[in-house]
Amino acid sequence: MVPQDPSSPWPPPGWSGGEEDRPFQTLGELLRYRARHQPVHLAYVFLSDGELEAEEITYGQLDQQARRIGAWLQARDPQAGAAALLYTPGLRFIEAFFGCLYAGVVAIPIQTPPGLKAPDGLAAILRDAGTRLVLTTSSLLDVLKVGAMDRDPGSSTCWVATDQLDPHPSHQPNENGDHSWWDPEVSVDSPAFYQYTSGTTEAPRGVVVSHRNVLSNEEVIRQAFQHDHNTIGVGWLPHYHDMGLIGNILQTLYIGRPCILMSPFHFVQRPFRWLKAISRYGATSSGGPNFAYELCIQKVKSSQLNQLDLSSWNLAFLGAEAVRWDTMKRFADKFSACGFNPSAFHPCYGLAEATLFVTGGNEGSKPVVKTVSSQGLMDHRVVPVGEESEQGITVMGCGREWLDHQVLIVDPEQRVRCPADRVGEIWVQGPSVAMGYRNLSLETELAFSATLADSGIGPFLRTGDLGFIQDDNLFITGRIKDIIILQGKTLYPHEIERTAEQSWVGLRSGGGAAFAVDTGGREQVIIVQEVERSALHSINPSQSIEAIRRRVLAVHGVRLHGVALTRPATIPRTSSGKIKRATCRNEFLDGRLAVVHCWLLGSPLQPFTAGSDGMIS
Repeated sequence: MVPQDPSSPWPPPGWSGGEEDRPFQTLGELLRYRARHQPVHLAYVFLSDGELEAEEITYGQLDQQARRIGAWLQARDPQAGAAALLYTPGLRFIEAFFGCLYAGVVAIPIQTPPGLKAPDGLAAILRDAGTRLVLTTSSLLDVLKVGAMDRDPGSSTCWVATDQLDPHPSHQPNENGDHSWWDPEVSVDSPAFYQYTSGTTEAPRGVVVSHRNVLSNEEVIRQAFQHDHNTIGVGWLPHYHDMGLIGNILQTLYIGRPCILMSPFHFVQRPFRWLKAISRYGATSSGGPNFAYELCIQKVKSSQLNQLDLSSWNLAFLGAEAVRWDTMKRFADKFSACGFNPSAFHPCYGLAEATLFVTGGNEGSKPVVKTVSSQGLMDHRVVPVGEESEQGITVMGCGREWLDHQVLIVDPEQRVRCPADRVGEIWVQGPSVAMGYRNLSLETELAFSATLADSGIGPFLRTGDLGFIQDDNLFITGRIKDIIILQGKTLYPHEIERTAEQSWVGLRSGGGAAFAVDTGGREQVIIVQEVERSALHSINPSQSIEAIRRRVLAVHGVRLHGVALTRPATIPRTSSGKIKRATCRNEFLDGRLAVVHCWLLGSPLQPFTAGSDGMIS
């Protein structure tokens, strides 16, 4: 168990909560503040296989490594603007991230691709960011370089292994006689990093996140989660993703408390490792997307429950994808015997364009659940119905805004505020809202500079998400670009997907995609649904597809045009696990999905291959 640290109170003495008297104004100053006041205190522990303590680092050691990397970057190119970070999960990423900040270089966290080949999108990201510098480790360097050259033989990309840098670069000493590093004196409004969005509906875009944005968001998270000097974090979320970077790595640094980290691969491979780490270290704060809790429900064996003590876990956050009430209930039912308290659940809403966190509830408060009419939602109305209603849809409250932030529900076409019983677009205002998109001035203007038509108040961030606010809670109903308009009805894909997966045994929870296709001038709905691995050879395709069709018709009034059953874990997803419906639609039409069985209206059950024109006839 990680020892408590009562000598490191938060907030710091003399700080009133305002930005003007905070003892640090940038992320680099934050780390140096920790290194001065807590040099030997544990910052991060990394579990190499999700279980063994491979390495750990203190604040003082992290400061030294950041200075070493920062010094090399300053010596190599004092005018370097940005650097991509291509690392497998571990402490080397954190060192390089702060090395960039120490040098005044904008960090660009990049997903390390499967198979350790350079990602196809890396060259485009480097061009967009205006850099050719990629930081990585010596163990990845050769493989990544070869992969990049195979794709772009003329590439001028500069690959650097930060674990092999000269610890004593040739610098002139600064005023303190320090030959290794000097303070670049970046401002609170300087870009800290570019967060490339996961691209659920379109190509990834680089969100420009300033130091002010991050520090503001970290304070919001601290207050919403009620983190203090007793907090211990456990995280498996990807380091390059906003929830993993800001919610795990930077949040624990912000409050001066340790964080135990593991690879997302090792979590997915064996979800028990996540809960075991929480139990072993007495963690108080940890979380992830809805699918993480589903994996624990499905994969943690009953015989393993007696190895877990989850009584310390008082903040179990959920976000990044739709939060499901039935998942929370089943998780609590299964792990209550291990000391898990259902009041620990903390549904949240956020997005990269607002740095991360937008809304969340209070620690210890009971999650707010509403059952509303599915027919009402089709008309953008919020109509309460009984919990047992056949036409009811359960939606989870994702809490409220905090501090100097404001969240509005706005009619996306009229640009006026919606009443509490209407669904509209979620608009956000506050210091956590990012600076815009890198090199996309028009898109930045459209998304980040919205004003209310009747009052001119703004600017607001238009999130593209739909929802409503009631009982001091934000409820998410879908995304504007994902909604399906069918014969004048507005349909929410994730609700159809939820109905489909619950229609038959052996269909994978959270493994469906609903979308519209053009069938000779008419829009029709297709569902692609993953089959559980254990059911691949036993599921009855005719009966399961018929069950999906009947259930979707009964609940949503939608006659499906097609149903495709696919192998597990084959539907395209973002880095945080969200279904990429547009990509799934394209792969379905192109015949590139791993289809097990497929039914189309007017056709027998069969594997499916679309025509070259992308049309279904």
